[in-house]
Amino acid sequence: MVAAVTSNGYLRLMQYSNQEGLLLEDQHKPASSGVSAAVKCAKTGHIAIVNPSCITFCDPLLLEVSATMEIPTPPEGVRNSKLSACPSGNLLILGRTDGVILK
Repeated sequence: MVAAVTSNGYLRLMQYSNQEGLLLEDQHKPASSGVSAAVKCAKTGHIAIVNPSCITFCDPLLLEVSATMEIPTPPEGVRNSKLSACPSGNLLILGRTDGVILK
């Protein structure tokens, strides 16, 4: 399965079906627009999606939002840039363009 998150908040899932011999696609909108980063949480299988004010955790199998976590809104001219998951699966690290790192 391949998951792609678009900047307008859509999660597109694509999977090849051996039985049917075709590519199956599904689309869901778990987040609002302004998405700046997304990462797979290996421990749970969720996809964490960042927009300016929150992180949304989406379950790609059930196509539903599992949780939403508020984050500090960046100051004017600053944006959230890179989201990474720690190998332990217990921590997300979010970098902003002003050098601030949120854990």
